[in-house]
Amino acid sequence: YSDVWKVEFVAGVQLAVVAGVIAAIVLFVNLRLAGRFGSVISTEELDDEGEPFRSNAWLHSGVRRTATVVVLAFVVFNALGALIYRQEYLWFMNREPFGVVDPQLGVDVGFYLFTLPLLTALVTWFFQLVVLALILTAAVHYLNGGIELAPGKPPTIGRAAKAHVSILVAVLALLR
Repeated sequence: YSDVWKVEFVAGVQLAVVAGVIAAIVLFVNLRLAGRFGSVISTEELDDEGEPFRSNAWLHSGVRRTATVVVLAFVVFNALGALIYRQEYLWFMNREPFGVVDPQLGVDVGFYLFTLPLLTALVTWFFQLVVLALILTAAVHYLNGGIELAPGKPPTIGRAAKAHVSILVAVLALLR
């Protein structure tokens, strides 16, 4: 039985590493873009004590390190969350043709049993990743001043924030 557990463990490690790398790239690129192209609140927008609530200096101080730790935590949780698709991954890695061709689409029936479940799992996992990226990106745009929410007024969204969030929403639409 040790060989079975070894295969299960190796498959889990492979999935977690690949999912973690992909999640790290997607999240860090989106947050970097949000931080770089987001509007920065002007010095006229100060709170009652004369301190800027949201400013570029605020984002690039110790909060930046904290944000990195938070993003790394999301990456780890996302990578561990990919482990639920280990069975589909193992089916795909050990696929065999059935020798029976589907008359409608002309593909081997094994595709529906071994490949299609993994493709469905990948789309689901990537959808969840893009939702997470969208939430974190919107938060960074809000902190940078690219998205402004004021009571009694409609939200003001800068061009860069609008374009960035729109692209992420378009990716979500494509995935569903």
